[in-house]
Amino acid sequence: MKNTNKGKKILTGIIAGVMMMTTASAIAASADNTDTNDISSISVSRRVEMSPLAKRLREQKINEHERIAGIEKTVTIRNNGFYHAKNIKFYGRRIIGVDDNAEYIYGNWEQINETESLHAGGAVACKIEGHYAEYAFSYDITWGTDFPYSGVFWSDLNDTNGSDISISFGGTCRMAEINIYVGDKTVVSESNCSAHSEWKPQ
Repeated sequence: MKNTNKGKKILTGIIAGVMMMTTASAIAASADNTDTNDISSISVSRRVEMSPLAKRLREQKINEHERIAGIEKTVTIRNNGFYHAKNIKFYGRRIIGVDDNAEYIYGNWEQINETESLHAGGAVACKIEGHYAEYAFSYDITWGTDFPYSGVFWSDLNDTNGSDISISFGGTCRMAEINIYVGDKTVVSESNCSAHSEWKPQ
């Protein structure tokens, strides 16, 4: 009889312990879920909400983007040298949007020109939309200096005046020179250019 009572007490103790552990786990889980949901909802609301000043700045940038998109720019490339130029590539990156910090967002690099070679005295021109705001240029010389110029020459998101671009290279096949103008600004002026590897968009 004593053994039976003792067994009942042990069994009752085990059941009570299991029930207490299950209840404690449920309470802890409920508390964890509540905390997580509260933090998540707070962080989401903070991400979504923007101050009136931030909204106004972003709207101004969007309006500015729409304005400059309608401005047309002319790009002119001239070969004033005594050589044949090949692998002529003019690249641009356009503004594609405005982020929550009122900063412009760039798109991918695009090769804009179609004509990739020019004989001495040759020239080519093309029109581009106004929201291109970063440029690169590269060219090579047949039987001459390898890529006397190749790289990014302009990156200015604040230039919203639709400045035309003029690129002229000259000299001889082993002593090349290049001048690049954005509007009335001389951004590249090099002579006796050394050889380079071809710059390519990342």
